[in-house]
Amino acid sequence: NELWPFAQMIMVNKDLLNKPEMSGVLDKDSLSFANDTIKQCEISLKKIEEMRNTIKKNFGQSQDKAKVNIIDLVNKKISELMHEFNKEKIEIIKNYENNEPVYLSVNQEQIKIAIENISLNALQALRQNKNEKRIEFSIFKKSDSVLIEIKDNGPGMEKSVCSRIFE
Repeated sequence: NELWPFAQMIMVNKDLLNKPEMSGVLDKDSLSFANDTIKQCEISLKKIEEMRNTIKKNFGQSQDKAKVNIIDLVNKKISELMHEFNKEKIEIIKNYENNEPVYLSVNQEQIKIAIENISLNALQALRQNKNEKRIEFSIFKKSDSVLIEIKDNGPGMEKSVCSRIFE
């Protein structure tokens, strides 16, 4: 398993931080930060494992597209992530043109994974904001296609990262 080294690093660091003698080495804030970082690593590792399992499950199977209401799909994913949004006090704005159903023939799993990944990236970026935190989900019909837009009021990405986003 190629993720084992990461899981092992998390376990070793977690064990190390929980040793009584570490309380004298690190101040309370540093220890808290290290524990929070380990928790975030555990969450990230779990997400990577979930994505890997989804890819394995779908590999070799037909990528059948089904006609789905994109608004329902986005709303369901927002509901699944709402606990995380609430925990970070992030305002969620939904901007759906006319609030009418928008049907597309898509691979639901691929769309759900994309929406979740972009949403989690926005959540992570907003953790740095001290003021108002907001994620806006918009869905627009454009002639024969649909635009799903997810934007936040976080710090943005560096230009070097933007140029490699679709690599």
